[in-house]
Amino acid sequence: GLPNRRSFTDRVVRLSRQSSFAMLMLDLDRFKAVNDTLGHPVGDELLVQVVARLRGVCGDADLAFRLGGDEFGLLTTRQQDEAHALADGIVRALAAPFQIGEHLVSIGASVGMATSPCGGDTDLVQRMADLALYKAKENGRGRVEVYREGMIEEAAARRRLEADLVGAVEAGQLELHYQPLFDLPGRALSGFEALLRWHHPERGTVPPGEFIPIAEQ
Repeated sequence: GLPNRRSFTDRVVRLSRQSSFAMLMLDLDRFKAVNDTLGHPVGDELLVQVVARLRGVCGDADLAFRLGGDEFGLLTTRQQDEAHALADGIVRALAAPFQIGEHLVSIGASVGMATSPCGGDTDLVQRMADLALYKAKENGRGRVEVYREGMIEEAAARRRLEADLVGAVEAGQLELHYQPLFDLPGRALSGFEALLRWHHPERGTVPPGEFIPIAEQ
């Protein structure tokens, strides 16, 4: 019962000519698991109930869209603080369990938010909201993240790191360091912990905290 992605894109363009606005990008956190375990009919009913809750939180100044799958977009002319409060309200509303037939389903949602001045770049504001959504997922899901300056540069650096990591093994840039483990009461060597280190040809040593999460993904 919601307008689709094309309607969303058209509305963003029209709205940007009229006023400043906030864009909220929303993903359901565990929707795929519902489809996989309970079946698509339950997933479809879940989407219907999600929309009902969205409409219950939204006001006259807010427009909701289904962009595809479990992804939603919301446009609002509220001021930034009020838009953030709206996003928080959506997260709270979707955190409560859903009763679908005999199933009690808990999913939750993550929201990324960005604001645009009147006449702003519509493609840029959508990219900003998408990056904020990615950050919300990265930081644990079930939360709201607002775009902050530097996120675009961080995302570009991450993509470069991902591309470089693909060829790091073949290029011999990764090496193991062995940290000994000792049994103190017996004063004996009990084993080793293997630690991976990446020596990047341009960046030097890349901290494990930066590249291990990328490697895991």
